[in-house]
Parts: sequence; C-alpha cells; structure tokens
Amino acid sequence: MEQFLGITLNVSHYKDNDAILNILTNNELISCLGRGIFKQGNKNLIFTESFIKAEFELYKGKVGGYKLKDGKIISHYENYSKSFKKCALFNLISEIILKTRDGVTFNANLFDLVDKTLEGINDSKIEFNYAIYFILKYLEYLGIKPLFEKDSIYHFFNLDDGTFLNLVKENSNVVDLNEIDLELFNLSYFDIDSFFQFKIKDEEALHFLNILNKFLNNKFDIKLNAIDLF
Repeated sequence: MEQFLGITLNVSHYKDNDAILNILTNNELISCLGRGIFKQGNKNLIFTESFIKAEFELYKGKVGGYKLKDGKIISHYENYSKSFKKCALFNLISEIILKTRDGVTFNANLFDLVDKTLEGINDSKIEFNYAIYFILKYLEYLGIKPLFEKDSIYHFFNLDDGTFLNLVKENSNVVDLNEIDLELFNLSYFDIDSFFQFKIKDEEALHFLNILNKFLNNKFDIKLNAIDLF
C-alpha cells in the first residue's frame, strides 16, 4: 500500500462503473484505476469528480498498475464548478499538463504551482491572471520559456523558436504583439506582485492565451481545446 498527496486532474469513465484517475503528486503524474467508484454507495464515489486534492491510498494488484483503495479529501476547490469561466480555466490547466506530460519533470514545486493556481482561480476574481501566470511558469518546466529582456522594444513573437522580434524576416512564423501582450510578459517576468494587480479584460486575456496556445501547438503539436470554450 502506498500513500500520495495528490490532485485529480482528470477522471475518465471506464467500463461499467470503473474509472481511470489521473492524479498529480509531488513527484509524478499517476494513472490509477478506481474499481466500481461510479456505483452508488461506493465509498470513493466522490472521486468520480476531477479537481480534488486528497491523501490517496493506492495499491498495486497482480496485473500491475495503481488501484485506488481510499482517499481523504483536503480540498474540493468547490467554487470552480459554479462558474463557467473558472471551470473552463481548470480544464485548461489540466489539459496542458496531461498533453505535455512526457515533456515535463514533475516535482514538489510544480505541484505547489498547480495547487496555488487552482486555489487562485477558485477563490479570486482575477482568474485569467492566475491561468496566464501558470502557463508562462509552466513553460519553464517544459524548458521552452521565451527569453524576454527587460526594457527591450518588441513587436512580434516567433512561434517557431520563442524569440521576441522588432522586425520580421520573410516567411517567419510570427504573431503581432500589442501593448497588453507586452505588459503581461513584462510583469509576469519582472514584477509578479504587479502582475496579480493588473486588470485584464477577458478579450485581452483570451488574445494572449491564444498566442501561448499557438506556441505550445507549434512545440508539442497539441491544441488546447479548453480555450475554445470561451
């Protein structure tokens, strides 16, 4: 028997009443089988829901792979399901991690970042600030965070190599950066406190998220479907 502090990022229905749980822990992303947990009366029925922080008790059966025995709930991030925006951003965070799991090294710092991001989206009215900061920070864990130099003047972002440009070369795969894009990059890199006080309109945040989506798509050949929910 093994115990893990973890957050369920995704729960998929499997067979009649079973489920596959993807659990982010301090040092790995675990997939485990929840036998019969969709059955009414099952003690682990609550874990058919995603985004629960808990102490999980897992075991390995004869066939191998983790199976859920029990879980003690620590946090349910209960507000997110009451807001479409919060729910979509929770799913965005989950989708990014699950789709890039082979390219990132999991550790306690990443776990804390995810936990604080979900808490921030759940509890605050600056949901987009938390989501954007998470993605930019997560790019560090992927080893592809763009190099943004303080006080430099940029007009374009190269989606191929993640560089910022003043001039565009022919056939370059670039996107234009507006003043808000540059401010978000600048504050998130150099002034975190101000970043979380910066007021972003929804349309401005979505424009910026689409730039990051295109960059991730280019690097990992993935599309973040949760962005299309907005």
